[in-house]
Amino acid sequence: MILSPLFLFSSLQPLSDTAAATWTLAAMWGALRLHRTGRLGWAAVTGATFAVAVLVRPTNVVILPALLVLIGAHWRRLLVFGLAGLPAALWLGYYNHTLYGAATRSGYGDWYSSFATEYFAPTVLHFAHWLVLLL
Repeated sequence: MILSPLFLFSSLQPLSDTAAATWTLAAMWGALRLHRTGRLGWAAVTGATFAVAVLVRPTNVVILPALLVLIGAHWRRLLVFGLAGLPAALWLGYYNHTLYGAATRSGYGDWYSSFATEYFAPTVLHFAHWLVLLL
């Protein structure tokens, strides 16, 4: 990943791409450690790093299903995960409500429409094309 042209470009530019990728990978790493060890401390790490990933880029919320699969159906793990991310979630909701009028709105515009079904096929083709070129 470090030698990827996209990573190098976004690391040299004042963009949030590298920070977003770093915090997302940190959340996944914490969830993998939690899955492997079962220690509740890793649930807190996962919740906190996921919260920062979403603060950096709200669309990082799409990794939540993967995190939940790794956390499992253990209520203590889920509780610690949720409590660790709660302060950041409350802050983001307050911030968005203050600036944009609703907790689910952000400066990125209407991000719900970004997941519309008509974007699925072109996006898959785009990813397939560039994945082949970059690998």
